[in-house]
This record gives sequence, structure tokens and C-alpha cells, in this order.
Amino acid sequence: MVPILGWQKAYAVELPGSLLGMTAAYWLGYSYGGKMIRLD
Repeated sequence: MVPILGWQKAYAVELPGSLLGMTAAYWLGYSYGGKMIRLD
């Protein structure tokens, strides 16, 4: 992506996507992580 957009634009596109992915992973882990680990 960097050769196409340049590093500034590539970083600007990557940052919100990374933040969204981290937020989704944290929310899923917080909501369902304990249920997956516990076997009872």
C-alpha cells in the first residue's frame, strides 16, 4: 500500500483500521473470553 499511496496516506488509512480492530478484539475478549475459558 505504501508504494501506491505514500507513507503518510498509508499510515492515515492504517491507524483507524488498527484502532477499530483492537477495539473489537478487546470487546469480544471482555464479553466472551471468560465463557470460552471456563469449562463448566
